[in-house]
Amino acid sequence: MTSYSDNVNFSYSIDSKILFIDSNDRDIAKWPNSSEFEITCPQVYNNVQSLNLLNIVLPNSIYNISDYLQNNKLVINISGLEEQIITLEDGYYDVETLRSSLQNKINELSGNVLMYIGYNKVSHKFYFGRKNNNIPNGGFFQLTFDKQLTYSSSCVTNSNVYSQHSNWGLGYILGFDKKTYSSRVIDSSNNLKFDYSDISWIDTSNASVISSLYPHTLDANENIYIELEKYNKCDDLKPYLSYNYNNSNSGIVNSAFAKIPLHASSSGTNTALLDHEISSCVSYFKPPIEKIAKLKIKIRYHNNMLVNLQNANLSLSLIINQVSKEFAPLVR
Repeated sequence: MTSYSDNVNFSYSIDSKILFIDSNDRDIAKWPNSSEFEITCPQVYNNVQSLNLLNIVLPNSIYNISDYLQNNKLVINISGLEEQIITLEDGYYDVETLRSSLQNKINELSGNVLMYIGYNKVSHKFYFGRKNNNIPNGGFFQLTFDKQLTYSSSCVTNSNVYSQHSNWGLGYILGFDKKTYSSRVIDSSNNLKFDYSDISWIDTSNASVISSLYPHTLDANENIYIELEKYNKCDDLKPYLSYNYNNSNSGIVNSAFAKIPLHASSSGTNTALLDHEISSCVSYFKPPIEKIAKLKIKIRYHNNMLVNLQNANLSLSLIINQVSKEFAPLVR
């Protein structure tokens, strides 16, 4: 028998493969939701030293206001009318569509409401105003944010968004706390006009007004988290811990594979192109993983709610680095 122990040596190299994954590739009968699915790899990857997220392309159907997110309702109490709940259409809103949608919805309650909503482009705050002219009780109204509302999707998400200390609903997006706000009467000598504009946002010499305390947070869900089951290497902190009695353990080990910022491109598609060296998008394994034949992917928000892609699909690319063991002759 011939022994090669004296004249051979081992060398190691990295064999990199790129795997294209589209949620269309899933078994839709088993995984109806494109935010969470499993795929069988086209080949078995052996001795995997690292997984690297190369890119991800998300559809433009990710809403920032919806029943699913439990943030599309507002309670308003207008003098002379019963308390009303305003419900916005599910969708993606910028500040102008949010302002005009709220104003139109409130004015649909009654022909005598004449509610105006302004937006300060400098402070990023919203202003609610009602004309006082010939209105009983001086146009008084209230915005109520200290009342928990019901949402049809809460049984699907199994989440109570209102219990969070931030990003708890439409009031938070508009810049309010969980309180009831009452309007105050102001005149034209007050803040009926923004400094950058010569035109008053409400056309009257007197009005009842409520202004938000903080800038809007329409992009509160601007980050999403990607999970690769069994292959996560990012640790995470549990959100909204002030509502828990025992806060001794505030972290989750290996909770995510990557954290991705959402930015709408000129084509209307949410795209994230990532630098290969961003460590938060790479998982290293020591020792290498013996084999990977399947991958389970989950796209979620920080509060663990799945991202609702509205039946659209996502695509991503993974770099799979495999350690290859080779024979090499000894050099003497």
